[in-house]
Amino acid sequence: MLRDMVKVSKLLINLISEGHYDLEELLLGLLSREIQNEEAVSKIYLKIIYERGSVIAERGDLLYLNYDNLKWIIRKNIYMDLKFGPLLCLVGEPYQCWTWFRKYLDMIEGFIDVGAYIGGYSVRACNKGVHTYAIEANPENARFLSKNLDMNCDNSAFSFLGIAAGGKRERRLLNIPCSKDGYLTSSLVEHHQEHDDIARQIEVEVYPLDSIIDTEKIRPPVLLKIDVEGFEIEVIRGAKRLLQKVDYIMIETSGTNRRIVDKLLSNFNFKVADNYKSYLLYERMTP
Repeated sequence: MLRDMVKVSKLLINLISEGHYDLEELLLGLLSREIQNEEAVSKIYLKIIYERGSVIAERGDLLYLNYDNLKWIIRKNIYMDLKFGPLLCLVGEPYQCWTWFRKYLDMIEGFIDVGAYIGGYSVRACNKGVHTYAIEANPENARFLSKNLDMNCDNSAFSFLGIAAGGKRERRLLNIPCSKDGYLTSSLVEHHQEHDDIARQIEVEVYPLDSIIDTEKIRPPVLLKIDVEGFEIEVIRGAKRLLQKVDYIMIETSGTNRRIVDKLLSNFNFKVADNYKSYLLYERMTP
């Protein structure tokens, strides 16, 4: 944990010195990471965007934003939309966003985002002209993902897929937790460790990545991101051809899954290049 704190501290100092955020904005972001109360965190996020003058319009429960030169539609009562959409690089995943993702963004030709949520990473990639595959199984999240992609990217720069990725073609129950606290993540794993408050289940289509992405049309280098709430092993098993074209992987995994993921990816010459909490960065090693 101390090592992770040092990593983020160094990163934040650099972000201020390079002018990406002003001090108040960054301090608000840091404060939000230490507060457990979702309502209080939501107020901090809203303060950040209002003080930036980022709110274009409010229509019911929806906010229309322009933040960091990107346009967003988010649900005002779902604080995760702010955290992992417009504020991804400030409070959502600052280390992964700045140290990994932005490092590769100027290098890659293709980006595959499995578990894209409302587009925190996908929108930033396709807006830079990187051909992006944005994959999101939760239909409620996917609706906003599609809108955010449409507002920021040329149609030729992205492929939107409102499906789930897995190891085989099947129909599977997607577990959606209660949204009263705004935590609208979902999982194909029935007893996922973060979800003890399942509100409902919906049946979704599951496809192997190898069946939905034409690897012959992918131009290297390629970055693959996998954030699927415990279903990452199945995603990898369904991507054997694709992995031969991938150069970098950002993945969330933990516990026994982490050991299995490491073993599976080592078969494709991937080695861990960095880690932060439950997130791993893999790079392909040249033989």
